[in-house]
Amino acid sequence: MLALVGETLVDLVLEEEDPLRFTGALGGSVLNTASALARLGLPVRFFSEVGRDWLSLWSEAEMERRRLNPRLFRYPAPMPLALVRLDREGNAHYSFHRSFQAPTGRRRRRRGGPGPFTSAPSWPSRPGRKRAWRPSWRRPKGLSSPTTPT
Repeated sequence: MLALVGETLVDLVLEEEDPLRFTGALGGSVLNTASALARLGLPVRFFSEVGRDWLSLWSEAEMERRRLNPRLFRYPAPMPLALVRLDREGNAHYSFHRSFQAPTGRRRRRRGGPGPFTSAPSWPSRPGRKRAWRPSWRRPKGLSSPTTPT
């Protein structure tokens, strides 16, 4: 089984400006890689974060449909969004809206960011000392356990 860890968000691609009309798709670079591997028939387990809104439930169902065997942490916040506008050449320009991240200007933790997926440094902390990379899985405050699909 291949285990992948990455961000999940919903891409809202601008289709029309007057009136505004978007097409939604589940996105995230690692999620897209996991989806491609699953389509090739490889067993995949995808670790990520979602919110607690209806869009998060849709996202989880879509990951199940894609056979990603998701293991998800739920935040008491809405699902992250990426508003996407394509230019004349088809290049995407993004506006990200991530409710799971600390606001800009706040000091980041020494080891990792605001999410539960952090790791110890992969380099030796002292000359001659070997230190293997080990993930540190921490639950967000107020969350009793990761979600498990039923």
